[in-house]
Amino acid sequence: MQGLAQKKIVSSATVLLIFLVTVFFSLGKINKWKAAYNREMAKRLDAEEKLYLSSNQKTAQEEKLKQALDELKAERLAHEATRNALAQQEAINQSLKAELEKMIKLKEKLEETIRNSAEAQAASSIKVKK
Repeated sequence: MQGLAQKKIVSSATVLLIFLVTVFFSLGKINKWKAAYNREMAKRLDAEEKLYLSSNQKTAQEEKLKQALDELKAERLAHEATRNALAQQEAINQSLKAELEKMIKLKEKLEETIRNSAEAQAASSIKVKK
């Protein structure tokens, strides 16, 4: 009986030893998996933070772009208004030049008429004196 009890104790001790070795190896693997999980989570958090920051930067850049486009649109409108005003002024200048040329021609005709009239009057007064 004692031999049987010793065999049971030895076999129980062997099973317990195998169980303990298995538990320690499993704990080692669990620690490795936990470390890998922690590294993966750290990478994910870093990537998520970078994504968040880049998203904020993108939003800020889009807002700056929108402001720049709005300013460009306003500048284009102002440029177009200035160009239209310049075109109107050029048309007015052309019209005034044409009027000035007409006035100069009329003035020259009037001066010519006055000269001719003065010469005719002078000639008639010379004939009257003779």
